[in-house]
Amino acid sequence: MTDFDCAVLHRENVRTCREDSLWLDEVRRWQAEHRRVTGWLHAVESAWSEAEARLDAHAEAIRAHEQKLREHEETIGYSWWKRRDVPERRCLADHEELEAKHREMKKVHEEIQQLHKEVTEEMHELLRTVLSGALVEEWVSEEPE
Repeated sequence: MTDFDCAVLHRENVRTCREDSLWLDEVRRWQAEHRRVTGWLHAVESAWSEAEARLDAHAEAIRAHEQKLREHEETIGYSWWKRRDVPERRCLADHEELEAKHREMKKVHEEIQQLHKEVTEEMHELLRTVLSGALVEEWVSEEPE
C-alpha cells in the first residue's frame, strides 16, 4: 500500500481487531480447559496415591500370608522330620484355609497386575504426547540398551 487511504486502513484495523478478539476468545477457552485439566490432574494424583496405598496394603497382605505359610511349614516339619504329633485335622484345616487365601490373593494380584499394566501403558503414552516426546528420566532405564 503506497497511498494513504483512511478507509483501507480502517478496514484493516477492524479485521485485525476481529481476529484479535477471536484469538482472545480461543485463549480464554484454552485457559478454562487448562484449569479443568489441572483439576483432573489433581484427581489423578489423588487416585494414584490411593492406588499406591492399595499396593502397599497388598504387599503387606502377601508378607502376612508368607509368615502364616512359614508357620504352617514349621508345623508340618515338626510332624514329618521330628516325628512329633500335630493335630492332623487342625493341620489340614489350616492348610485348606491357607490354600483358599492364596487363591483369593492370586485373583486380587492378577486383577491389580492387569490394571497396573493398562494404566501405566496409557499414562506413558499420554505423558509422551503431553510432553511432546520429551524423555522422562525414569523411563530411560526401561529402554533396552
